[in-house]
Amino acid sequence: MRKNGSKIRFLLITALAAFIMHGCFGGIREDSVYEALPPIDPEAGIEREVSADLYFRLTDEPYLVKVTRNISVRANESRENAILRALLNGPPPLSNGVSGVLTESARVISVQLDGGILYVTMSREFIETDKNAGSREEIDELLRLRVFALVNSLTASGSADRIQILIDLDNSGTGLRVQRGMLGLHTEDTASSQLLEPLKFNSGIVVDSGKIADLALSHIRDGEYERAYNLFAQSESGGFQRPSYAAFETELKSLGALRDYKIISFRPPDSQELSASVNLDFVYTDGSAKTVKQAVLNLYREGDLIKVGYNSLLKLVQR
Repeated sequence: MRKNGSKIRFLLITALAAFIMHGCFGGIREDSVYEALPPIDPEAGIEREVSADLYFRLTDEPYLVKVTRNISVRANESRENAILRALLNGPPPLSNGVSGVLTESARVISVQLDGGILYVTMSREFIETDKNAGSREEIDELLRLRVFALVNSLTASGSADRIQILIDLDNSGTGLRVQRGMLGLHTEDTASSQLLEPLKFNSGIVVDSGKIADLALSHIRDGEYERAYNLFAQSESGGFQRPSYAAFETELKSLGALRDYKIISFRPPDSQELSASVNLDFVYTDGSAKTVKQAVLNLYREGDLIKVGYNSLLKLVQR
């Protein structure tokens, strides 16, 4: 009996221990309700490089050129601020034939995104020009290029499709909308207000194959050979090289004069081969004339630019 009693006590103690263990641990379950952690930007606080389309002026011309480069985005700096900083620094190295349009003294006061519109407040230097900048038309042209260099660069590479430019006129840190005319923009007769509204990407102010051909031919027609010379490629297919400026001017003048021209069509900049279809009226030095209809004028990529083939033009105007 004593042995049986001991066995019964042992079984009771074992059962009690198992019950206690089950009560302490068997009922614990992972809580099914939890708060998701906020997303963490893996690039926050880290300097990085990103590709951006920056727009600079085609030197001495009323158009902008797209320059695609890697830019540095500093730690805790927005992409938009980095783009503006790159514009203020001017064209990157090896960007021949393009010029910056933003004054070095201009400063970015603030950049804020609200409802798809990027509000960019610039210091008053943004609308100021050098006293020797030229005529009123030339000053307005410079201001327009300045505006759309900023707008096109931010809309092409940023997060907004419209840009509202504000100007800190009194150095108070507060941006104000200004009259369109203060930025070289034409007034709109139908608008209820002439204050600057948010602006979108302007493709009409960006140079393409047709505009390059038009500029080169217009300068030759007007006798502006030096300005035309910069728009011709240094080399072209067939091993032809652009002559020196002196030889370029002498050869064209000795042939005669381009009386008139018309750009009929052109291939877009992303085409594998570039060209423009043109009509030309050329008068030789002896008074005879040559008319060319829908002739192909070859163009070539040279760095960030598109340029005209000199030998291609020469073939069209020679007898």
